[in-house]
Amino acid sequence: MVVWKLFILLIVIFATGAAVLRFQNSPSKSLETPISSAASPIIQNSEVRSLEGDKKLQMSAKENLDGTIKYSFSTLDSSGKNQILFVKTVGKGASMALPQNSWSPNSKYVFIEDREAGLVDYLVFKVNGEPFLNGEKYLNATALFNAKVKNYNLKSITGWDDPLLMHVLTFKGPPFWFDITTQSFIQLAR
Repeated sequence: MVVWKLFILLIVIFATGAAVLRFQNSPSKSLETPISSAASPIIQNSEVRSLEGDKKLQMSAKENLDGTIKYSFSTLDSSGKNQILFVKTVGKGASMALPQNSWSPNSKYVFIEDREAGLVDYLVFKVNGEPFLNGEKYLNATALFNAKVKNYNLKSITGWDDPLLMHVLTFKGPPFWFDITTQSFIQLAR
């Protein structure tokens, strides 16, 4: 009788083991859970406040599955109104940034940096999201400088000297003001 019970117990163990092996080897019965591709990890959040401190320029950077980075820029005022200004996806080696002096003194304009291949484009936006007179959503101050100013190379834009004038530095040349209303460059004394 004891031998008979051991024999039945071995059959049950053998049958259970065979069923487990068959389940594990079955291609349609996977226990793996695919990783969701919907969520992108946030790799950087930053903000810069206006001079009065009542408004924020915010930047969020999220890495996509293909290694590119999606940047989003928006403003937030004291009432909680959020205005999306710009969204751009950049490839490897490129980046975007918020300068600490992004806000114009009158809080009507902001600028950001778009860096790629060792070059920096300075992009100027109206805080309310409206386009400029030429219909452009933003002004690319670097491209305008390169098109309008000969014999000098733009080094950097350091910020605002006036609500409508940005301070432009050149390599081995004089500084300039960039007048955003006329989109012109005014050479300053060294």
